[in-house]
Amino acid sequence: MSAGVVKAADRGILQGFVKERATVGVAVYTDDAVACRGMANLHHEAVNHLVGEYVRGQAQTNGVVSFWSLLNLAIRSLITT
Repeated sequence: MSAGVVKAADRGILQGFVKERATVGVAVYTDDAVACRGMANLHHEAVNHLVGEYVRGQAQTNGVVSFWSLLNLAIRSLITT
C-alpha cells in the first residue's frame, strides 16, 4: 500500500495516483465511489456500501480504514505529547 496527499478527490487525480503506484498484476479494491470507477488496465473490484456490501471475496476496504485510523491515532499522540 502506498499513501500520500492528493490535491482533490476527483477521478483523474485519484486514478493517476493509483496508476503511478500500482505494480503489474496488483489487485485494487475500493468502495464504489464515482472517482474510482473505470480503472483501465488494473484488476479493480469495488464494494457498494450504499447497498450494505462491505466485503465480497477479497474485495473490501477494511484494511485502508484501519490504516487511516492508526495513522490518526499516531498523529494525535504526537500532538498531545
